[in-house]
Amino acid sequence: YEQNYPKNLIEILVVDDNSKDDTVKIAKSLGAKIIKSGHHHIERSKSIGISHATGKYIFFLDADLKLVSKNFIKDFIFSLEENKD
Repeated sequence: YEQNYPKNLIEILVVDDNSKDDTVKIAKSLGAKIIKSGHHHIERSKSIGISHATGKYIFFLDADLKLVSKNFIKDFIFSLEENKD
């Protein structure tokens, strides 16, 4: 979560599908908004997350992914803003 991007511009949504680990606890400690799914279907759960999102861009970070640098979000947004095509 240590990103070089303004935290007030990042919205973290976690769509919980009855997780059995500490995902919800950890997400809440980082200020994430928890949304319950219960559908046991990853694409349906992503759709639920999209419907709750308020930002300009949506970025999915699934359980098997990791942000590779502190500049990841900043570079990601910069690329989108600079390359409108």
